[in-house]
This record gives sequence, structure tokens and C-alpha cells, in this order.
Amino acid sequence: MCYTKGMKKLVLFVVVISIILSSVLAKSSVVLVGGWQITGHDNWEGLGGSGLKKDLYRYPIAIPSYINEKTEKKDDVGYTSSLTISPLMIGKRLERSSEKLKLSIAGDVTFRSVSATGHAVYNFIPLISLDLSMKLATGWNLSYGDDDIYGLAEYDPNKGKYSKFDSFSQLGYDFGAMLKFTLPYPLPIPRFIASTSFLLHYVGLTGVDDGTFFIGPVEGPVNGLKYIWETSFVYIPQHDFIKMISLSSKVEGYTDDKYFDDEYSAYDGDFAKITITPAIMVEKGRHRFMLSSPIVSPRVFTTSWDDIDEIPLLTRESGRSFHWSGLQFMYSLGF
Repeated sequence: MCYTKGMKKLVLFVVVISIILSSVLAKSSVVLVGGWQITGHDNWEGLGGSGLKKDLYRYPIAIPSYINEKTEKKDDVGYTSSLTISPLMIGKRLERSSEKLKLSIAGDVTFRSVSATGHAVYNFIPLISLDLSMKLATGWNLSYGDDDIYGLAEYDPNKGKYSKFDSFSQLGYDFGAMLKFTLPYPLPIPRFIASTSFLLHYVGLTGVDDGTFFIGPVEGPVNGLKYIWETSFVYIPQHDFIKMISLSSKVEGYTDDKYFDDEYSAYDGDFAKITITPAIMVEKGRHRFMLSSPIVSPRVFTTSWDDIDEIPLLTRESGRSFHWSGLQFMYSLGF
């Protein structure tokens, strides 16, 4: 799925207004986001994911933002308050941190959703931390027809398409716990940092039966317990221009296929998506540029979207296929 013409005009209008506002505000920045994506494979992951991500890849846009952050410390406890305003998001964040415990709460409003997120991070020792999180979200249903669903919707296997919910009618939720282990720095290999984390989180959307696919303000596509195992290797060279070189890998999926109805017998509920991403970041003064190139292994299906008139949600899987998905870049200029 991708933007409709009306959606693109809305985003363009908000970008222009934000450029004007950010030009008169202090502590502002301009971020250019975009890239080039290899199409033809990721479409078969298409169970209602955001079309915004694909459009940013095809059409790089500048996102000016206003950032105001205040930090203070009292009795070895730090307090941070930040406000971020950009064309795609308005966010407020409050944080309280000590040597062992960090508590934070954030609220975000985008042109698609409204959400509140809370985190509690406890450091057992400097190398091991436990992160408990909770997110509640709802949003608008910015859809311009039966075939263009962008917001809140439930899939009807009998009709072979999604049925839209009213805006703000359903509530998405995400409750998680993540354990993270970081190798000590410095290591025998100078300027090298490695970390691994394992996340279990239960995601869902109210108003949707268990096992039924949905489009919503939290990561789906069905109610159930998910896992993410992520490992990162970061090298920090002693260079005036190159600030970071990294390689990260991520494995994600559902813990059990019981979350998928018998209607979707062709859909492997135990499938694990794999992503491997090399990246490099360069920085000079107020200029920062980051380039990454993900290699992904999504589901592969036997039928092409272009071969059928009425597109069903699912067809028979034929396995997985590793492929280069393209380039992603982000350029930031701070004022």
C-alpha cells in the first residue's frame, strides 16, 4: 500500500508549514529521510503495514523539526523533559533516571495515530538491563476507498478484503519485557561495542477476534505474543569524519501459531523474519549523515499480486528468500 494523492498533499502542506515554523524557532533541525527500495518481495509481507515507509524510500523528503530539551539533576537523580515538533509527529517526553533505574513516559501525535508509552529500565549491573514497557494507541482512519486501507481495519476472509473501523473506535496495546546484555567497553578490540537483547511483547487491537488479521496503531498483524532477538556490533573509529560503523541482525516472529485462525492455514504462524543491516554514520560539525542497507528474509508466496483481479490476503507460502531490500539514508542539519 502507498499514499493516495490526497495523503501526499496533506503531508506536503504540513511540511511547508513546519519549515516556516522551524525557521523562526531556536534549537531546530532539518532531517532529510529517504532511500531506494527494491520492490517485488516485501509486498508479500503486506498484511496492512504502513505505506508511509515505502513512500519515504521512493520520495525523499526534508522533515524540519523543533527540539526543546531541558535536563537537571538533584541528589544524583536526573530529570529530562523534551518537546519535539515535526511535520509527521508532535511528541512530549518526561524522564527520571538514577544509577539503577530509569523511568520515562512519552506521548506522540501523528497524522495517523495518538499514543502513550511508558518505560521502566532497571540496570542489574552496567552490562545487564531489564526494560518493561507499555504502549496504548489509537488513531484516525485515513482511507480513501475500499482498496486503500490506511488506519484501523479488520480483515474479512469471506470478502477477501479489509473492513474499516471508525476513527478512534479501537485501542491498540503493546506490553513488553526486554532483557539486554552489553559487552564491556573497552574490549580487547579497541573501540568495539557489542550487545544483544531479547524482547517478548504481547500486541493486540480491541474489537478484533483472536487469530484475525488487522491494521492498527501497533505492530500486528494479529493479537498474540511476539518475540524479537536483536544483536548489534558497533565499531567507533578514531576519525574526525566517520563516527560509527555497525552491523545489526534481528529475528522476529510469533511465539506460537495458535494465534492464527484455521482460515489462514496457508500462513506459517511460526515463521521468523530475519533482517541484517550494515550501516555507517558520518558527522562534521552540525551535519550528520547515516546510510544503511538492509538485507531481509520475508515470507515468499507462490502467487503474484498482478496475476489476480481480486487480491486475497493470503496465498500458499513457498518459503523464504534473502534479498537486498535497498538503501535508506538520513541527513540531519542542526541549527
